[in-house]
Amino acid sequence: SITCTTEIEYNGLIYLYYHMLCSSVKGVIINGTSVYPAPVPQVPKCLSNLRLVRLYNGSLMMVWTNLPEVLCPTTVQASILQPNGKWGPVFDITKCGHAWQVASNGKYVYIIWSPNCCEACDIKNVKLLITTLDGKVVTQIKLPPSCSLNLSITEIHATCNKCCFIVCFPNGTADLINSSGNVIKTFRCYWYIGFLNCGSIYVYYFHHNLTIINGTREIVIKTYNNSIFFMPIVIN
Repeated sequence: SITCTTEIEYNGLIYLYYHMLCSSVKGVIINGTSVYPAPVPQVPKCLSNLRLVRLYNGSLMMVWTNLPEVLCPTTVQASILQPNGKWGPVFDITKCGHAWQVASNGKYVYIIWSPNCCEACDIKNVKLLITTLDGKVVTQIKLPPSCSLNLSITEIHATCNKCCFIVCFPNGTADLINSSGNVIKTFRCYWYIGFLNCGSIYVYYFHHNLTIINGTREIVIKTYNNSIFFMPIVIN
């Protein structure tokens, strides 16, 4: 079974990667109606939180959390696509502790992290680390109380234009949190949520509306009633 997928538009092409349970990462490049195999970095067989990120210099980075045979430590690793079309060496962004989720805006890496996996239920020890691409910690943010339910965090999104991020929970809610760790807005009853490249938020709700939020302005796009399994993909 497929454990995670990630896709991005890069240089006019769609890069799509997926990870099979206890298997290697595979990928395809889509050019119009043509599909061909994509190069794959030297990723471990056991991983999670696989993501493709466009860096500020225009390069493409793949980032993931490495799952060792024992539960801890779960570290964050990455690789950058080289000009020759091949992925560069894998490098560590974290080397200790337990990374629960990871996201990046192309300039910084956002990691929900605890000193060890046994402290997941203790919110005092669970933080959001903001690091540079080479792993230097810029700041640490204490997560709000809403994140404390056994660290029930399913996903994290980051934006390049605003100092905020989105944390998603299994109960169908998501919190928009600023760089001080304060909850700005809570979203409920949605299928998909994330940031556009311009920093606006997109939310695809259960009632088939795609909503674009930019500050206090909202644009609502009505979709077909049979489109509940559609997934919005940011291509620009």
